[in-house]
Amino acid sequence: MSNGLELWRHIGWLIGFLPIFMYAEIHYRLPFFKGFLYRKQPEIIFDAPHRIESDSLPVLLMIKDANWFPVKLLSVTVKIKSPISGKILSEKSCDEIIDISQKWFVKFYNLDVHSWKDERIFIECQATVQIRNRVITVKNDNYRTASHADFSIFIDSEPLPSPKDWIWGDLHCHSSWTEDQVEFGVPAEAIEPIASSMGISFCTLVEHSYDLDDLDGTWTKRDPNLPKWKISRETIRNLNIQYPNFRIIPGEEVSTDNGIGKNVHMVVLNDDQYYPGEGDALEKSLAKASELYYGKILESVPEKALVFAAHPYADPPFFHKLGLKRGSWNYWDSHRKLGGLQFMNGIMENEYERGKREWIRQLLRGRHSYVYAGNDSHGNFNRYRQIYMPMFCLNEKPTQKFGEHRTGLKAAATEDADSLTAKLKTGQVISTNGPFANISIQNENKREFYIGENVVKPQSISVQAISSRYFGNLRQIRLYLGDLDHRQEVLYRTISSLSSFSRKTVSIPVENLPTSGYFRAEVETNQNKIALTNPIWFTQHEIT
Repeated sequence: MSNGLELWRHIGWLIGFLPIFMYAEIHYRLPFFKGFLYRKQPEIIFDAPHRIESDSLPVLLMIKDANWFPVKLLSVTVKIKSPISGKILSEKSCDEIIDISQKWFVKFYNLDVHSWKDERIFIECQATVQIRNRVITVKNDNYRTASHADFSIFIDSEPLPSPKDWIWGDLHCHSSWTEDQVEFGVPAEAIEPIASSMGISFCTLVEHSYDLDDLDGTWTKRDPNLPKWKISRETIRNLNIQYPNFRIIPGEEVSTDNGIGKNVHMVVLNDDQYYPGEGDALEKSLAKASELYYGKILESVPEKALVFAAHPYADPPFFHKLGLKRGSWNYWDSHRKLGGLQFMNGIMENEYERGKREWIRQLLRGRHSYVYAGNDSHGNFNRYRQIYMPMFCLNEKPTQKFGEHRTGLKAAATEDADSLTAKLKTGQVISTNGPFANISIQNENKREFYIGENVVKPQSISVQAISSRYFGNLRQIRLYLGDLDHRQEVLYRTISSLSSFSRKTVSIPVENLPTSGYFRAEVETNQNKIALTNPIWFTQHEIT
């Protein structure tokens, strides 16, 4: 590679990653410039869940790149504080004396928080470490330009709202196998302790395709033998044995060509094949279209796999369009193996609203497209700390936190990845950032049909809504009718004045229906939290 092309590749990184949504890598440097974020220290990061339903609060300490910058961990102190007065309510100190020289170091500190049920607490974490001959104390993280603010956690006395035979998962997560010049995730073994404390029973690890083919110890060199991808799959298998009540579904977030030369991301779950996607990696060259068109990948995936469009209608920032050739999925993107859309992605803003509109347009064209929810979290259990201006400064926001946007599934947590994936493919799932919603339909023979199914001659529909104090009382239940005869969706029934209810089930007779269509429901709380069901399709005539 010529020096000129190498320089442009570095510049591409600078303009391409504004901003990045994960833990911030501070050790990337240009040949002629280190940047303000660079430090001769490993990244030292504390994190904690934003909400738990347990008496024990797991606090994570992660130290990265100590293989480059060895440290000695001398002590850790975690303080529980009042969010109002800042008064210290409890304190836990641990003397450690641990020499750390590996790339990834993870340790949990568990706090007894049963005294603060249904309350919000702040925690302040401090690590005292020795780096070479210097002793320093790190508060919450050692990032320059970061706020080092305390972590805010709600101690919930209630579980996540749902019937007992449903479980919750996060369908878009990254781990430390997603790692490059400016970003990285959390080691996979650190996920279960936090997820279980939150009431999350499964997650998917969908590492970037351009990271999974990296040569060990590098960010930009590929290894055709795919050792990183193979190790990730083996580790996930072992973790699923180690934690019988928590499941990780292996996956990949593939950078793929959307058909017009732009890079979009597609999640492939539970597939034993690796799919290359380097278009927006900026590893070997400037941005380009990815190697594979999404339709070609979909023709290759096995029936046991689930594939959906990741954050399909997010409008890439200008610099992502310019530096990474990123685009959006469009209305015409369709394939029989493309299971649906993941437009609930940790942010309830334009991406969500546009995604819901486009999903409805697809439904009205007769496509059986399902909604899935995740957060695109890379750790980020409490808030994400991101690169905003590469090499210069960070930004922090309380969004895209692990487990905040959730996929609900009627299943058991002990089921294996194949079984969970098969059930996700049926569409009998809901997406939410708070309450639970479900619908079922009875036909003229009193047989019950559920989300994702097809019913002939529907007679009545049952709508179920559940919330909790944390997510707010039910405000409104909305039942929508999709009329495929006229290609329009109408609000079929609204149930309001529910402010005193956290649980409601209503049965609604149906009449004057079109020849074919669908029903779906939305549930909203007085905390502006919302749940979406996938549709139940119907026809008035027997299917021959």
